[in-house]
Amino acid sequence: MWEYAKELELTDKQVTDIKAVAQDLENVMKTSQQKLQSLNHDLVDEVETEVPMDLIKGTLEQIAAVQIVAQMANIRTSRAIIHILTPQQLSKWRAMQAQVAP
Repeated sequence: MWEYAKELELTDKQVTDIKAVAQDLENVMKTSQQKLQSLNHDLVDEVETEVPMDLIKGTLEQIAAVQIVAQMANIRTSRAIIHILTPQQLSKWRAMQAQVAP
């Protein structure tokens, strides 16, 4: 979004607000990535040492829970940004995204 800030005519306050929301997302994603790496390592160990399936299921459920947290944070961030933009900026932003989408 930053490369389009000028085209979208973002105000200084909007830039500040979007940066704060983006920083929150980055923090959640970093924490989630660290947890996933650890859980995936645990999962490999559990599979290799043939621990009971209940333990493997528990680890898989923990992995799923972390993925849900990350996806929810992403959705919250998108919604927060939508509310920061004016309707005109949002319309322009969506048009820009449509042009670069596969």
